[in-house]
Amino acid sequence: MNLTIEQIKNIVLTEIENHLLSNGRSLKKWPHMPKPEDFGCYNGNRLIDDELKYVV
Repeated sequence: MNLTIEQIKNIVLTEIENHLLSNGRSLKKWPHMPKPEDFGCYNGNRLIDDELKYVV
């Protein structure tokens, strides 16, 4: 499995955001911090995410 730098960055930012949200915070508090793309779509399992994004 090969991920691009952008995919890795997005996964890490999503994990950070999930952790912050579980503690009542968000990346929105820091305006200059990058935000994950399509936040809410990543559920922690890349295979499931790929299937959910599949368009017939």
